Amino acid sequence: MRKRTYYTKGARERMSKGATNRWNNPKARKEQSKRLKKYFENHPESKEEQSKKIKEYYKTHPEVREENSKKIKEYHKNHPKAREEHNKKLREYWSNQKTKEEHSKKLKEYHTNHPKAREEISKRKKEYYKNNPMAIKEQSKRLKKYFENHPESKEEQSKKIKEYYKNNPMAIKELSKRKKEYWSNPKAREEQSKRTKKYFKNNPGAKEKNNKRMREYWSTQEARKNISKKNKEYYNNPKVRENHSKKLKKYFKNHPESKEKIREARAKQILPMKDTKIEVKIQDLLRQLGYDFFTHQYIKIEHAYQCDVFIPSLNLVIECDGDYWHKYPTGKKIDHIRTKELIKEGFNVLRFWEHEINSIDINKFRERIIIN
Repeated sequence: MRKRTYYTKGARERMSKGATNRWNNPKARKEQSKRLKKYFENHPESKEEQSKKIKEYYKTHPEVREENSKKIKEYHKNHPKAREEHNKKLREYWSNQKTKEEHSKKLKEYHTNHPKAREEISKRKKEYYKNNPMAIKEQSKRLKKYFENHPESKEEQSKKIKEYYKNNPMAIKELSKRKKEYWSNPKAREEQSKRTKKYFKNNPGAKEKNNKRMREYWSTQEARKNISKKNKEYYNNPKVRENHSKKLKKYFKNHPESKEKIREARAKQILPMKDTKIEVKIQDLLRQLGYDFFTHQYIKIEHAYQCDVFIPSLNLVIECDGDYWHKYPTGKKIDHIRTKELIKEGFNVLRFWEHEINSIDINKFRERIIIN
């Protein structure tokens, strides 16, 4: 058995100085790295043993890990050239697709066999970004610069994400749950709204680009069909409708100015986009009788809205009420309120039920208008 030698403090200091002097020489570092690579290629079991020892050591000594990370950060701050060289080497290494694929396979196998490790990594990231909000901004800036200089990589990344979610529907559900949990926090919503407002103020061109993208997206029929299906499935649940109505009522009570803005915006819109069958029939009858009229005319009363038909010569408002949607025979409360408000403002009002319009002819329709 070989005896173990113990060195004095002075001997250890001399040996450390000699090692630092040797490692300051780049040629010596390259030669040593080549030797290690060859050795580990010929002895993979020793590589695994070494990695296990290092992992066990860092688990039992977390303070050493933190000290090493601090030293590396300080070194990169004081030596930006060394950081650039390190980044170049990493880019060259990851530019090879084979290495990327091998690395991704190893990670997938590791995470499948060690689910706890994946959770620990996610927790560390969350804690790090909570304690370092500037790190998120720096990371976002780096990604923006990289994707601006490499648009093809952006397309590849988007394709990979789409394929992943197509093949993994459970991942979409997990992502939606996380988003719901995040947006359920009112502070998170307020912070996000503030960020978007600041961003659009400082970048007016970004708002225009976003609007163009949304218009292009919604111009396609597929997008409209998909979102309509999702909305129907979501709002078929009566609990969802009740919660949504309650939230809206609370919001408009605390923000009455937003209600007025919505009214002004809706006054400029034409709703609905397509007339119903009963509205088309009434319009045809008015044309046969020779009346000039406007459709979906905005009328400013207390409960302002767009009427179905307005005849300016008679100051007459005609409403075509569907039997189901307007609750035949009693009628909706809002319809009775609006008729009273219209009469107070001096308008003449004529309301037709759906079954009346389906059975009416020109003579009966003329009589109803004259009597009114």
